Amino acid sequence: MFNWFKKEAPLKALAGLGGGVGRGTIGGIQTDDSDPFGDGSCMYTYPLNGSAQKLGGGTSLSGSTGEIKSSAAKFGSHGFNGNGTSRLVSNDSFLRPSADFSINFWYRSSTTGQDNDRILSVKGSQVNMGWNNWNGRFGFYIGVGNETSSVSRQREIPDANVNDGNWHQITGTTTNSGTHKLYLDGVEWTNTSVNNSDSRSFNGSHYFCITTYDGGTGYNATCNIDQIRVFNKVLSAGEVALLNNESD
Repeated sequence: MFNWFKKEAPLKALAGLGGGVGRGTIGGIQTDDSDPFGDGSCMYTYPLNGSAQKLGGGTSLSGSTGEIKSSAAKFGSHGFNGNGTSRLVSNDSFLRPSADFSINFWYRSSTTGQDNDRILSVKGSQVNMGWNNWNGRFGFYIGVGNETSSVSRQREIPDANVNDGNWHQITGTTTNSGTHKLYLDGVEWTNTSVNNSDSRSFNGSHYFCITTYDGGTGYNATCNIDQIRVFNKVLSAGEVALLNNESD
């Protein structure tokens, strides 16, 4: 007779890592999982597989949709190609987190020394979070305040570690008060040597921006971006590690 209890312990271990046992944690997170941790925390996903629509429909991004290309794919058939002027944006308030949140996406660039070029940013009602290439560094920025567009650099990764032509998983987490963490390829980036005085403006009138300051040309990063997920909670280290092993 098959002993079901012998299978129970591994699933509990996965639940501890992932924050909930759902299809993602038992069978490995799939790119088409709308609720990868089975707890309703994934607000939305942009797989960018041939369209600018979020997983499950609705809230299409506007901008350079012609730059959603097969050559820019990490997963599936397509990803977004940031060519230095292209961008995708939305001012739909549905995409705006209201408290703690996390962003997870995949990034590839071989262009070093980019000069103040925006990568991806999301403006919540209390916190603005995003990334920007500047001064040979891949910077992680946070701004706290009601609908703020002002952010400052909190962490930075040298170009050699991330703008190296390889795909990298990027994860940022923040509480409603701005307490934050940055992860690279599933591992927390703990180097605290950073130019904290570097302040920028993100998301003046848009809640969601890919490779743009606020919807236009100028400040557009040269990179590929794929499989963007936004969560309405602070992801645990175990959950970030599970997302690092996401697959089609």
